[in-house]
Amino acid sequence: MVRHCPGRAVREGIEDEAIRTVLSTVDVEVVSQRTAELLRRHFGAARVSLHVLLEGDPPQMERLLVDDPRNPTAAPGARFPAAESCCGRAVLERRRQGFDHLDAEHPRCTEEAELARLGYGAVVSFPLVFEDRAMGTLDVAHDPPEALFGSCLAHAARLAQLLAIALHNSRMVEEVRRLNRLLGRENERLKEELGRAQRSEPYVAVSPLMREVLRRVRMAGVSEATVLLRGETSTGKEGRARM
Repeated sequence: MVRHCPGRAVREGIEDEAIRTVLSTVDVEVVSQRTAELLRRHFGAARVSLHVLLEGDPPQMERLLVDDPRNPTAAPGARFPAAESCCGRAVLERRRQGFDHLDAEHPRCTEEAELARLGYGAVVSFPLVFEDRAMGTLDVAHDPPEALFGSCLAHAARLAQLLAIALHNSRMVEEVRRLNRLLGRENERLKEELGRAQRSEPYVAVSPLMREVLRRVRMAGVSEATVLLRGETSTGKEGRARM
């Protein structure tokens, strides 16, 4: 595990790798896993999580994904007030937030007690902002001996920018899929309505003459009288007789 911040050439290589891997998919879970692997491999980061902002009164944060080798069973879905959490402060203030010397007995944020009990010494939250919209945070927790130096923090912040783009793309793709599902359901509904209309009214008349023909057919249809239909072959006599 790396115990120091990589040099400039290595950092530039990391960014190129991040562009290739993080932006190559719209699957936000795959993006998170690749980001976690990248950070751990180059910065020694131990835990990577992704939180999204749930707008409301008060606003909340929801853990979307978590990659934690010390707690493999850690599950997404946890929600907590944004103002009381490190990640929430980062996204609300739109700037990096962090705590070191984590203490489970005297937590300063919602995440601190859990992270300290798992043996992590510090946590840093980077806001995910795309086109002036704060969507969530990238959160990195690491061991007590570890330290993300200034250059590493700046580089991790650039990774967060890439992750914000990936999250935005994922949301846009999901929105397109949602709209397609709605369109598909609406299409099926209209087909069913059209089918019912065709079964109940197999003929559509436009000209006044044809409308008068259909009106007379309906009048005759409700009576017990015998009706003779005459006309050329294939002009619809049988169909009108069934009306």
